[in-house]
Amino acid sequence: MDEERKTAKTSSTSFFKPFEKLNEKNSIQLVDTARMIPESSMTVGEQVQTCIELVPEESVEVVDVKENITIINRTLDICKKSFSSIGSHNSPFRKKNSEIELYGNMLPKDLSYYQRIQIPTDGKYYTVGMYNSYISGKHDVLLGSFFTDLEIRDFDTLSDKEWLSNFVIDICLALNTIKLNLQYIQLMSCDNVAWLMQDSSEKRIKKIAINENCTLLMPWLVNDNHWIIVVVNFNNNTCFIMDPFDPVSVKNKNRFDLLFKSLKNNCSYGKCGKNFPELRYISCPMADVPKQTDSWNCGVFVIYYAFTIMAGLNFNQHFNPMDYRNYLKKYLLENSEDMTDICLFCGHHSNKHRCKNDESSVGWVSCIRCCRWVRLCYTVHALKIQA
Repeated sequence: MDEERKTAKTSSTSFFKPFEKLNEKNSIQLVDTARMIPESSMTVGEQVQTCIELVPEESVEVVDVKENITIINRTLDICKKSFSSIGSHNSPFRKKNSEIELYGNMLPKDLSYYQRIQIPTDGKYYTVGMYNSYISGKHDVLLGSFFTDLEIRDFDTLSDKEWLSNFVIDICLALNTIKLNLQYIQLMSCDNVAWLMQDSSEKRIKKIAINENCTLLMPWLVNDNHWIIVVVNFNNNTCFIMDPFDPVSVKNKNRFDLLFKSLKNNCSYGKCGKNFPELRYISCPMADVPKQTDSWNCGVFVIYYAFTIMAGLNFNQHFNPMDYRNYLKKYLLENSEDMTDICLFCGHHSNKHRCKNDESSVGWVSCIRCCRWVRLCYTVHALKIQA
């Protein structure tokens, strides 16, 4: 899965390729409206956005196409509506929208907006939110690799009765750790825990550095189908394991034995490389911890347990995991970075879509409902822009 995600992050393709030529008899004239604005009418520092409008001479049928692109016959009314209502711009900018309420980072607040759809050209999933500014470089607190971009396929695992993606668990716990500025907490990523527990007797070349006297949280996927969380308190050298089916049970002693052996073999303790401390297994000391009563909410309970422990709050026996799923969706949306300059299709910043030469250009179009932007790559000659 990791390789698949990495590939998705590094590759990008254009979803729009304009036709190369038109039938001269039924031509469509392209006008660059930005060039028609007199310089005297612009204020100092005003940014002029280029809007390419189609001005059809008559209702036409386009028959010449480039490569495998098929342009369906369009009437004059459809042509005017599809091009003039959206517009094309040199770069993204913040837009106000009266139809849908947005967070300050330009993400829609309406949860029904987020549907699991794939990009039509390459089958990839669009990026919902980005968290690099929170997570990147926090190696003293976050142990292991954490993805900073959240795709809709992972975000949507918070819907209905879906099993939570490890990316959702990682980002939620990492965000909460950084936002609360918990210096005594260390969080190990789901992938790092899985790597650690592959073979508890095998010693790794590169050891994981654990801070002295910290509290270590480890979300652990056991048997590839059930999430539990390990809490290790190095201040008093105790460890307890919270299984959502029975969070205060002492029946996890066998799991603890495997875990401790793996930690001792593959982790360093303290800055001076002290001997790894002996840990004592205890039952969960918290009261009123809610239990999982279904087969799909273990990941939700793990996040709730971790959030409650981090905040030092009491547990709520009336905890509703289905309501908490919506809370986590809103938490992820409102804490994302600003998405104004992020292409909805490829997830890249607008700075990565600059013109490489005089022959090419980059245009941007915005959804009139959610205000998210998509880049369009085209050539000047293909568009036949009038001087």
